[in-house]
Amino acid sequence: MRSSIFVLLCVSKFSLLIASPYKACESKGNIVELAVRDCSDDVSRCVLERGKDAHIDLTFVVQKQVEKVKVKVFGVMGVLDHQMSVPYPISNPNACKDSNLTCPINEGQNVTYSQSFAVLLIYPRIELIVKWTLVDPSTDDVLVCAEIPVRIK
Repeated sequence: MRSSIFVLLCVSKFSLLIASPYKACESKGNIVELAVRDCSDDVSRCVLERGKDAHIDLTFVVQKQVEKVKVKVFGVMGVLDHQMSVPYPISNPNACKDSNLTCPINEGQNVTYSQSFAVLLIYPRIELIVKWTLVDPSTDDVLVCAEIPVRIK
């Protein structure tokens, strides 16, 4: 009985850490791993529940040293040639503050950015792409970029 409970706890803990579906977009860095906690994966899309917070963990490597990092998030809706990007107002646009990053970040350094974000009740129940970017504010270079397919329920 004890071993069954232990296995169940291990499996449930492991399921929270499974990487989320995403596509890397053009950037000057490389994504090592991306996970959205409190997201139930249906294999192709991250399902987020309105009225709850979700949490992103983005591990990446930069190709140049950066002193500061800014967060830019967009909701991308539509199809192929008819897409519209809507800025998502993130509560903490400074990725070097309260996000697990210590700046400056050295070239080739493997780092993890962590941030919670609200899925508000006023959001419509839709499918969209969340484009999460970390940018060097001094040059506007995109350091890392991920497009996460999402369904808001």
